[in-house]
Amino acid sequence: MPTLANLRYKKIVVDTLCPRCRRSVEDFVHMFQDCLITIEAWVSLNFSWILNNLCRNSREYVVRKRVKEALREWVGENVTGHSSKPVTITPNASNEGLLSRWGSFSPPELARLKELLKKPVRLKPGTVRMSKKEFEQRWVRKPLREMLSAIEERVGKLEKSMEDAKESDNALGKSIENLREQSRDFVTMCLTFQRDSMQELLNEEADREERCSRSHGKGFE
Repeated sequence: MPTLANLRYKKIVVDTLCPRCRRSVEDFVHMFQDCLITIEAWVSLNFSWILNNLCRNSREYVVRKRVKEALREWVGENVTGHSSKPVTITPNASNEGLLSRWGSFSPPELARLKELLKKPVRLKPGTVRMSKKEFEQRWVRKPLREMLSAIEERVGKLEKSMEDAKESDNALGKSIENLREQSRDFVTMCLTFQRDSMQELLNEEADREERCSRSHGKGFE
């Protein structure tokens, strides 16, 4: 829906405040339920029930819709009131508890389900066609497949990143080791050069002292 929040997400607009009330960001919930001008419009049109019944989360709406469809199909195909053996649909659950678990339904659906719950019922044995239809529903399996594919893709990327990091660590370790060896060789070379230089200076000083002593000895003679 082209709300200001969505338009800003797509970098089309900058200001996302509601142009009617200027109190909050104009998203789906604010546009239809939280805006003061919208509330006044719903009340004046006698549509105040929208403020309480309108779903505030798109995912929740989709889940509730699919649960309603699944329950309607299950009740229509698997539950019958013609049986001498009573079978409880959900153990230790009242009608209100059962209905609250499945979300909100229309009044005729609620009345029909309550009547079915009051009567002895039996569950029809599932057939191959029903089982296949149940487990091959696209709205059930496709999101799961997509989710598993996304997880596998992320795991693959993570493993690849870990392998790259490991290779980088190995390369860095080799570079550090080479640098240590080069530093060790350089320090050894510098120390050797200084030692040789000092030895040369000492030899020169010894030669100079020896020459001086010889020259003094000849002078005394």
